[in-house]
Amino acid sequence: MSLSPPEPKPEAEIMAQWQQSYTVPLVSIVCITYNHEPYIRDALNGFLMQQTDYPFEVLIHDDASKDNTADIIRDYEQRYPNIIKPIYQTENQYSKGIKISPTFNFPRAQGDYIALCEGDDFWTCSDKISRQVSFLRKNPKIFLSIHRAHICTDNQIIDVSTSHGEYETVLSSKLVYTTAGQFCPTASMVIARDKVAVMPEFFARVPIGDFFLEAISAIGGVHYLPEVCSVYRVGGSGSWTNRVVSDDHRFFKKSERMLNSLKELEAYLQVPDSQYVHHKATAIHLNLANRHLQQGDFKKYRTHWFASFKPIRRLQRTDIRLLLGLLRIRF
Repeated sequence: MSLSPPEPKPEAEIMAQWQQSYTVPLVSIVCITYNHEPYIRDALNGFLMQQTDYPFEVLIHDDASKDNTADIIRDYEQRYPNIIKPIYQTENQYSKGIKISPTFNFPRAQGDYIALCEGDDFWTCSDKISRQVSFLRKNPKIFLSIHRAHICTDNQIIDVSTSHGEYETVLSSKLVYTTAGQFCPTASMVIARDKVAVMPEFFARVPIGDFFLEAISAIGGVHYLPEVCSVYRVGGSGSWTNRVVSDDHRFFKKSERMLNSLKELEAYLQVPDSQYVHHKATAIHLNLANRHLQQGDFKKYRTHWFASFKPIRRLQRTDIRLLLGLLRIRF
């Protein structure tokens, strides 16, 4: 099943749809990319097929790719000089611990709204940003809009991302913390720029930027479209799952950093959102307890299992599995 976007129209035809009353882009599309040569054309074509009556810009950051990603972007930049606005790094910034979008892309965004899509994902609907931005403009107290996505591995569509229902609605921000797995695909997010133009100081230290972006921008609720409007690639050799979840040392280090960052997030947020943070912390403590149990480290297992009950919560199936696992290992 192929969902690749079509080849884009010439720049003049795209810009001819835009109303002359706009002097700057209304939407800034933010894309970070590294060694995405097989995929970057799909991402760029998905941006350029968007049908809007207002201007948009594509702020793309190539983090010193070692393949031909930068050359492909240069070709698009030459053909779409008023839309494609790249940064080409000569040294990899991510490896230095720098958060790419808050450092390089968000500050230069001119649009009132920021749409996210990484270089190995792509959009499949030409009215994606127009629908999301239309809702956010009419509802200024909501800052985040999302939708579902196809999940792709080895260039095959295998599933659909987490669903929050079959109807367009406004979701509670609590779901950011309680949804099992990822709350929403990164390429589905459209955010009011005011929410991310200046990120809180602790954001520079967070281990998983997407979750904290969701938490910060979900205040007031989240606009949700049930349609599948993008493709999310998973399982590549450089994916987060392969690099972190399968590596015990990295998993433990990343989880502890998440717990520390959640404490800072809780202090940053206002009620009621600050009260939801413990749901995420509970899930992390339970995952840590399970991993330590598998390794036979009963002291750390007990520490994280008991920590998951602060504040008091009901027993879950995970707790039963952990207790049964302890019995199998100890006896």
